[in-house]
Amino acid sequence: MNTPNPLNNSTNSYTEPTLWNGSPSWLLHLGKIIIWSILGIILPILIIYLWTKGIENPKLDTFFWLTLIASIFIPFGIVAFKIFDTRFINYTLTSERLIIKKGILTRTTDEIELYRVKDIRLIEPFLQRLVGLSVIEIASSDRSNPNLSLAGIRNGDELRNTMRNQVERLRTNKNVREVDFE
Repeated sequence: MNTPNPLNNSTNSYTEPTLWNGSPSWLLHLGKIIIWSILGIILPILIIYLWTKGIENPKLDTFFWLTLIASIFIPFGIVAFKIFDTRFINYTLTSERLIIKKGILTRTTDEIELYRVKDIRLIEPFLQRLVGLSVIEIASSDRSNPNLSLAGIRNGDELRNTMRNQVERLRTNKNVREVDFE
C-alpha cells in the first residue's frame, strides 16, 4: 500500500506570496555608459589621426587594424557588459524573505529572512534621484549577508515601507525581538 507523501500534497505546501519583484535599472550605470561610449568614438578617430598624421600614403598594417578594432570593441563591450550584467540581477520580496539572484554564467541565489532585518535605509543620490532611482541598504543579523545594498531601485520609498511592514509583521508573528550586544 502506498502512503501519500505529505510534502507532495498541495494542501500542505505553503507558497509565499510575492510582494515585489524587480531588478536594478540600467540607468544606474548611465555615467559609465556615456564615458565608455565617448571613448569608443574618440579613440578610433584619434588612432586614425595619429597613425596617418603627416603621411601621404600611410602604411595600414595588421597592427593598425587590430588597434583600431580594439579601440572600438573594448569600450562598447564594456558598455554592453554593464547593461547585460545589471539585467541578470533579480530581487524578489516575498512575505517572509528577500531573495537575490545574480549572475550571467554562474547563478547565485541569496536569501535573507525578513525577521532578521535590523535596519532599512533609503538613500537617494542626486543623479539617481533625477532619473527616479534610489538605493536601499539593509542591515541584518544574517551571517552570509549582514549588510546588503539594493541599488538602482525605482520607487524605493514604497519598497522600503513594504519591507518594513513585513519585518514588523513577521517579528510579531514569530515573537522575535532584535537585541544588540556591545
